Amino acid sequence: MVIGCVCGQRRMALLCLLLCVMQSYRLYDHIINPIRGTNSKICHYCDYEQVSLFQYNLLFDNPHVGHMVHWLLDNLEHDILVFQEVTGEHAQTLQPLHFAYPYHYQHQDITVYSRLPLQRINASAHGALLELIGQTRRDQTAFHLFAMHSQAPISHDAWVERNQLLLEAARHVAAAPLAYKILLGDLNVP
Repeated sequence: MVIGCVCGQRRMALLCLLLCVMQSYRLYDHIINPIRGTNSKICHYCDYEQVSLFQYNLLFDNPHVGHMVHWLLDNLEHDILVFQEVTGEHAQTLQPLHFAYPYHYQHQDITVYSRLPLQRINASAHGALLELIGQTRRDQTAFHLFAMHSQAPISHDAWVERNQLLLEAARHVAAAPLAYKILLGDLNVP
């Protein structure tokens, strides 16, 4: 649906981004499949270590972030947490996660927490796109993690800004040299 309203060169870039996202889903299903009621971190379909992901848009005016933090700390089943629309107040509420997730990065309104080693590579100058490199614990498989939050297309200018960030994300994902790429975030596409 979005591809139909994007024209020219942008259509190819958005298609590239969508293909990268679909590739990430295929990767998600076969290599970094989240834990589903089991304590085993080994994928049953292959011999790769699993990485469990949690992605959530907090919403700027959400007063219930503390409940989610308690739930996350009680369960501790996710290796990487990605949040969007993190305010200063939210950042204070998320502070207890620092002990369970020693690697944490913030760029604009995106915050990433990880129990796996992560290293910041790049951050978008004009939009909310954060590029990190991580690796699994057991087999040390390296992967690119892209966390993003694009503008909701509520006006023509916001639509243009959102599409520019999607194009930038597509270029970064396509240029990332590692074989495994994960794109998480609120893309604001229907």
